[in-house]
Amino acid sequence: MARTRLFARMKRAIALARREAGLRPAPRALTRRQALVLGAAATAACATKARQAPSAAAAAGPVVIIRGGAAGHTVAYRLAQAGRRATLYEAQPRYGGRMLTKRNFTSEGMFCELGGELVDTGHEALISLAKELGVGVQRLVPENAPSADVYDIAGVVHRGRDMIDPATGTGAFAKIAAVIARDQDSLLTADDEWTPRARALDAMSLKDYLETLRPLTEDWVIAALDLAYLGEYGLPAAEQSALNLVDIIGVDTSKEFSVYGDSDEAFRIRGGSSALPDALVAAIGARANLKDRHELLAIARGGDGLRLSMKGPDGVVDVAAEHVVLALPFTRLRQVAGIETLGLSPQKLKAVNELGYGVNSKLMVATKGRPWRGADPMARLFDGVLYSDRGMQCMWETSRGQEGEGGVLTNFLSSEAALGDEAGAYATLECALQELSPTLGEALDPKTRASMFWPRHPFALGSYSSPRVGQYTTLLDVVAAPELGGRLHFAGEHTSAEHLGFMNGAVDSGERVAKELLRG
Repeated sequence: MARTRLFARMKRAIALARREAGLRPAPRALTRRQALVLGAAATAACATKARQAPSAAAAAGPVVIIRGGAAGHTVAYRLAQAGRRATLYEAQPRYGGRMLTKRNFTSEGMFCELGGELVDTGHEALISLAKELGVGVQRLVPENAPSADVYDIAGVVHRGRDMIDPATGTGAFAKIAAVIARDQDSLLTADDEWTPRARALDAMSLKDYLETLRPLTEDWVIAALDLAYLGEYGLPAAEQSALNLVDIIGVDTSKEFSVYGDSDEAFRIRGGSSALPDALVAAIGARANLKDRHELLAIARGGDGLRLSMKGPDGVVDVAAEHVVLALPFTRLRQVAGIETLGLSPQKLKAVNELGYGVNSKLMVATKGRPWRGADPMARLFDGVLYSDRGMQCMWETSRGQEGEGGVLTNFLSSEAALGDEAGAYATLECALQELSPTLGEALDPKTRASMFWPRHPFALGSYSSPRVGQYTTLLDVVAAPELGGRLHFAGEHTSAEHLGFMNGAVDSGERVAKELLRG
């Protein structure tokens, strides 16, 4: 056990040291592959510009950014620092995109998150930017904490040590870890090209892949993995690429079980997720034109750049730009007139039209006290994440690190469960918790609750990107690459291979696009 704890401590220390040194964690296959593709795209863009007239090739003309989330504001901020003035358009009357904190949610002043919430140790881009802006992050999970996730499957509660006991290397998941590890090692060639095995796994649904593992382990493990990845990607396993799991899950049986690999969700943005976009807006100040309530209706080529039609408070506004950054999710971009005839590469257009998005919603409920920290062993379910097949699917404590006697629980719903309404979701949650732990069920405060159904949000139409079968080795290769000779750039979590679906993916993509624009 001492060896295991020492190893875990060393690994976290190395991750922290790499972050402080400006280095990234060892990349998984998708990250390595996208780096190769983006390098080739940058070379091609430079070659295209070299053939253009000087006036068209210069990157010093007007820059328009569509969408005022973390990605778009990061681009505007970095350009402002370099003396480049951009104009940013946001369709909503607020900034922040899917980072949305509900402040003073409880009578004690605790907040909850309607959108993105947790930050990994490896989220260097976000952590660095938050520090730079004076916001910072707050640690929620002790540095040497063992796995605390709980899997409530078929009426039996299992914990991380049932998956893997790192002291012995045994456990229900250990029985299939070696099989998955072999697949992880077979994804890329020496030249970082996808292998035939990778493409075969991508063509296989996660459900079918899990079925190949079922004879090797216990049924509850397969059910737990199915449930965990339903929550992580917001789509049923039958619709997801098998690589969603294979390229992420932790397989080292000498370590604590990690259902999402290096993702530890150890931090939050201090003061709530909205604090970061709020700080970006303040830091940009008058160095950029920030315009809310301007919705992109149409896009077309025009002259040496692009023409945009925006629906503003006073009617339709036509805007010309030499460079455009599209930082809105593809669920929204596919509704913009002219995108089909703009001249995008076939694969990029396919990605815009077809890339999967998760169907996720959130229900937050205040509690009378925090009974999960008490003596009742069946109430101690929220030191980590609770995965349950009773209908509530996935839950965690949002009141961690917040002052007060009461608590806040977040219920994360996916697929069909995420398409209902708040009243129905609460009824399911209350019934499930009463059944699992009456102590917890009785602690719920039904009068203090909030929800966000992202699939119905008109400016999101989904939670975050979620590769469907066949999309991992094809569409994710092209989502980040600039188009139209470097005139059109793409930002947002859906364009960040390493941090797909995370707030850090939005920030990281914004940093990348700013560099693309500044190097011309």
